[in-house]
Amino acid sequence: MIKRVFLVVSVILLFPVMQVWAQYSSVLNDKVELKTENFFKSVVEADNIFFATYIKGGQTKARIRVKNSFVGNLEGDVIISNLDNEKIRRKFKRDSYKQGVDYIFFTKKDGSEQKLLEDSISIPVKNNKANFSFNSPYKMNFWQAFDLRLFDIAVNAIREKSDKMLSDSTRNTFIELFNEYIKNKSSAELKNALVVAKTAGISFDFATYDQIIEFGGTLECLAVKYSSQIMGEIYFNQNIISKISDLSQDATTAFALAAMNIASKPGSKAIEKILNSVETYSPSSSECFPYPEPPSNTEFFIRSVIEIDAPETIKILSMQIQSGGSDWLATVLGIISDYEGADLTELVLKEATKERLSARKLEFSNYFDRIKSPDTAKILIKLFDKSNDLYWRKIILATLGKYQYKEALNFIIKVLKEDSMEEIRTSAAIAVGELNSVKGAKPLYEFIVREKSILAKSIAIDALAKIADRSVQDLLKQIIKNQENPKIRESAANAIEDNLFILRYGRKKN
Repeated sequence: MIKRVFLVVSVILLFPVMQVWAQYSSVLNDKVELKTENFFKSVVEADNIFFATYIKGGQTKARIRVKNSFVGNLEGDVIISNLDNEKIRRKFKRDSYKQGVDYIFFTKKDGSEQKLLEDSISIPVKNNKANFSFNSPYKMNFWQAFDLRLFDIAVNAIREKSDKMLSDSTRNTFIELFNEYIKNKSSAELKNALVVAKTAGISFDFATYDQIIEFGGTLECLAVKYSSQIMGEIYFNQNIISKISDLSQDATTAFALAAMNIASKPGSKAIEKILNSVETYSPSSSECFPYPEPPSNTEFFIRSVIEIDAPETIKILSMQIQSGGSDWLATVLGIISDYEGADLTELVLKEATKERLSARKLEFSNYFDRIKSPDTAKILIKLFDKSNDLYWRKIILATLGKYQYKEALNFIIKVLKEDSMEEIRTSAAIAVGELNSVKGAKPLYEFIVREKSILAKSIAIDALAKIADRSVQDLLKQIIKNQENPKIRESAANAIEDNLFILRYGRKKN
């Protein structure tokens, strides 16, 4: 079973599967981040949400005149504070509030005043339209003016859903507006309505949703992207998968996101077919892909296949690892390294053992460096224990040593002492030396004394010399003193020089 372990861990309301790229959250500094879920949290937590005219004020505090309340019952003139802590203004250095301009504010009651929520956004309002995007609230370049009625019902739907009590009235009003926007082909409203529907848990009839996809462009992409979450698995499998060949490049790419959101097994099979025929394509930054530099379609497909974890996942990944040059291999392995799972580690290790090209070998090395952790060491040890294949077991020992899995030292020493096969014991000796731990010195010395094979003894002496500790010098001298075979004594003498070089310069001789 594959376990998701992203390097950036966070619970995302809108884009859970994309957080691994950490591109949707633009970092302001070590403590301040602009994350979409934070905005939706401010919608839920606000005591008051209202639009008002900015009258006058400074950087911190201002007087505003309420024109309409969406949440709460404020009216008349109100003092609002904390203006300078609005995160989007701090990050993008937006223009100061303008006198006479209308804005939507999200506030908490603070004594006799209203305090602006830091994660909220002061949304400009003009001609009864909010200039904003629920799809990418912190990305101003995607904001478009849309019907203020939609904003009103959206806020109520999101808040009701958070309380697990979405009312029939709110649902019906939302759907009525949605149908009106379809009739009028109101693109900005429909794009915003889709993400609100997903967040509030509002679905539509199949025919209605099909119409959205038929509009094409960004709206088509968003409709496909959210289809599994808004409409559910049955609609996705019946109405989206069947449309794959007719979708635009962006929408086909968004299909991967929709499939992974519900772990669609049929979706994985569809992606397998796509990967066998599609050309690599990088979508433009848009509301559908609100990242500075969106990943390529094939990267989305690979990640989706891993997330879905279908029976064909390993076969698909194996084909992608084998295809293309070192750049594509680096991309595939980079994605795989974001996840842990014995099946994935085993797959990459097996593919690595087949590789002959040096540039691609380097990418496999980079992969094992990236995934290095105590959990990965445990996975490799389990793979060792379940296999009887001599070559495979030697590869695992070499991997544990080469990539410095120090957590595996006790296991490797056990193999060194107890395994019935000389080749495996000798491979374990090499791995102990690679780990460069003083705890491995005495077991290596005992191995050298105990083993019959001159080759095994010599290999273990070389391994012992790699351990950067002065106790190794005494052990090597004991070997020179007590071993009868002149070749072993000569190996130990040479090893003393090698070890001294390491102790003095911190590295092996060239």
